Order: sequence, then C-alpha cells, then structure tokens
Amino acid sequence: MAIKGSKLPQRPKKRAKFIQRKLNLVSPGTWLCDLTLERYEVREKKISKKRPRGLKAMGHMDSDSE
Repeated sequence: MAIKGSKLPQRPKKRAKFIQRKLNLVSPGTWLCDLTLERYEVREKKISKKRPRGLKAMGHMDSDSE
C-alpha cells in the first residue's frame, strides 16, 4: 500500500483572524484551556542602582595612585 501526496508541514497553519473571531463569538471560552499558572506569576524587576557616567563618575572614583 503506497501513500501518495506531499509531506505535512512541521507546524500547523495558523487560522485566519476573521475565522478565529467568529469562533470566539460562537464559543467564547475556548481560550481558557490555554491559561496556566505561569501567566499569573508576577516577575519582580531587579533593582539596580544607576552608576554615574562620564566626568561625574571620574570625580567619585577612589584611586590610591596620587
């Protein structure tokens, strides 16, 4: 038995936006299966002190050589 035709693509094709909107109107809760705990985790930003740059930074440098 031989299979004829072309190989399927690796990724499925994306739905057109207008079709997806119509599906959302018909069954609005379909996207709920995509919700995971990771979407609700809040990532805290790292607090970094801004260091002065340029000539202002050169005046504050601690150097032992004089």
